[in-house]
Parts: sequence; structure tokens; C-alpha cells
Amino acid sequence: MNASEFLYTVVCRPAPIRWVVNRLILAFLPSSVRIGRADVLLNPHDPVVSGALAMGVYEKEEISPFSRTIQPGMTVVDVGANLGAYSIVAMDRLHGQGQLLAIEPSRENFALLEKNLKHNQALLQKTKVHAVRGALSNKAGLAVLHKNPANKGDNRLYPDALLAETEKVKIMTLDNLCRQKGIRSIDVLKIDVQGLEAEVLMGSRKILQASRRCHLFFEFWAEGIIKAKSNPYEIFVMLKNFSFSFFEARQGLLVPCKPLELIKRSVGRRYINIYGVRND
Repeated sequence: MNASEFLYTVVCRPAPIRWVVNRLILAFLPSSVRIGRADVLLNPHDPVVSGALAMGVYEKEEISPFSRTIQPGMTVVDVGANLGAYSIVAMDRLHGQGQLLAIEPSRENFALLEKNLKHNQALLQKTKVHAVRGALSNKAGLAVLHKNPANKGDNRLYPDALLAETEKVKIMTLDNLCRQKGIRSIDVLKIDVQGLEAEVLMGSRKILQASRRCHLFFEFWAEGIIKAKSNPYEIFVMLKNFSFSFFEARQGLLVPCKPLELIKRSVGRRYINIYGVRND
């Protein structure tokens, strides 16, 4: 569980405390924060993701290896980009070379993602950037996005008691999207989709097969995957078939991990950040 989730689901679990803490965070939330050379615009209505960014605790263990992996000239894909923190880190690291594909389904988050990309366009130089509003899945069509009004990072394609708002969203496969954008292989793939990882990967078979040296960063949440009616273990089987090796990010180090042990440990709202690497 990352710092923002701990704050929101443990410390602030009682409704009265959550209400007070959320109001305090929003009252003192700055308009933007610096990440490397970039200036990230925050969502004034989001105490969780934007709040964690403002406090300097947003996914620090995850962003560090993600940033170190990216080199100029790479192709980076950010699935579930939210307001664009990872995308902007990628822009910074690409040094005006390579390309970035950022995908986000929420209308509110996507608007801020586009603003952040434009706000930091000085970092782009010759970097080719694609921002797409939609949700990735194993098929194309339309779906209902269930949204958490108090946590802009907790939007899902399945219902839950926390998700009080909805909007219609276009769904697509990463294979088709990469084909449309002229992307032939991926060097770095980050996925944060609240339990829909299996569907995203099933719709990415062709591009993963073509990506001989791919670095994969994803948030593993067994309960969310089960709620999405998928099998957590099948995600690792699928990736193993593409010759991925798996590691867990612990205190800045990458530790080899075993899928069955991860599934047992990721109970309730516990997330485990996984790094996978393919090097055929």
C-alpha cells in the first residue's frame, strides 16, 4: 500500500476524520509541484493523488526505478496516466527524443493530463507525444467508468461501494492503439488500472511479442483483479509466456519475487509494485 492509499484507507477510514483531513489537504494544496525539470499541475479537487504529490510522498519507490530505466530515444507507454506524473517524468528523461503514449479514461483527469503536457512542452523538443482519452481492455467498444469522487486515482471499469460517480468511456486494445499511432515496439510500459491488468495485457499480445526489450511497471492488487473477474495468477502466466522475469520494488531495491507468494500477501487494499523485464 502506497502512502496516499495508507492515508486515505487507514488513517482516514472513519468518515468524519476523512472529511476533515481531505478539507485540510485541499485548503493547503499548491497549484503545482516540481518533479525534476517539470512543473506538475495539481487537481484542486483531489486530496489523494494531488495531495500525495504535494507532500512529496507520491509513489516515490515506484517512480525512481521507472525514471532510471528511461533513456533518450525510447518508446514509453503510460496506461492509466491520471494527471500525468509518470508521463512528465518520462518526458524529462527522454530529453527530446523517442516517443510517449499516455492513456487515461477519466474526463477530468485527461483534461489535466493534456494541460500538464502542454504546460511542460519545453521538455518535449522532438519527443513525439500521443495523449489518448480511453480505457484499455481486451476488446473495443464502450464501457461505464465508475469513479471515486474523493480519490481521482481510484476509477474502475467495475462497480464498488466507494465509486459513487459514473461516465461512459471508450475502450480499446493497446495492440490497435499502437498500430494507429505507428508504434512498433515498447521499451517501457507502465500500467495502473485498478485490477484490469489482465484485460489490458490480453489486448497487448501483439505489441508485447514485438517488444523484445521491454521494461514493465505495474501495480499488483489481487483483490481488485478478482473483483474485475480475472485470475491474479494468470497475469504472471501470461507474462511468463512472453519471457518476462519479475521483481518487487522494496526500499529502492528490486527483489526477485514469486507470483503465489505475492498473491497471498496482497490481501485487502494492499498493493505490490512489480517490475518485469523481458530481454530475449
